[in-house]
Amino acid sequence: MSFRLIQSNESIEAVTKQLLRLLDVQVTNTTLKETLQEHPDYPSLLSISDSLRTWKVDSMGVKVTFEQLLSLPTPFLAHFKSNEIVPVIGINQEEIILLNPAGKQKKLHKEEFLKQWDNVILLAEAPQAPKGGMIGWPENPTIKRNSVKKSCKISVFPERCWSP
Repeated sequence: MSFRLIQSNESIEAVTKQLLRLLDVQVTNTTLKETLQEHPDYPSLLSISDSLRTWKVDSMGVKVTFEQLLSLPTPFLAHFKSNEIVPVIGINQEEIILLNPAGKQKKLHKEEFLKQWDNVILLAEAPQAPKGGMIGWPENPTIKRNSVKKSCKISVFPERCWSP
């Protein structure tokens, strides 16, 4: 039984968006699409990796054995022999939990996964500090100012707060 996950350029974008969501990194759909499509190797795992770096997400493509895979943190992207790319959100000795483009979980037995997987994965790690906003959206100073004002009202020294 084959688990078809990705067949189009739009699906590359969907997989990347899923990974970003799992890593809690916010990027607008427009920015995501433009960054991926402008890459000279689009669509590919390299285009995803380089785009992630653009958004300050560390990533690395590696070839590993299944045993090594068990010790790696999830989520990551797995590359299949059919050139499909799939987000992996869980793994143990017997099964692997994948996401399809609609975000639904699918459990594959180890044997089925190993038939399809080509031992290549893309590891990704979100930045330590929160971004503070969505990448691709212009900053809104009014919102920041209002947040500061609200914080001042509940601070210990409200008289030290000022309005811009």
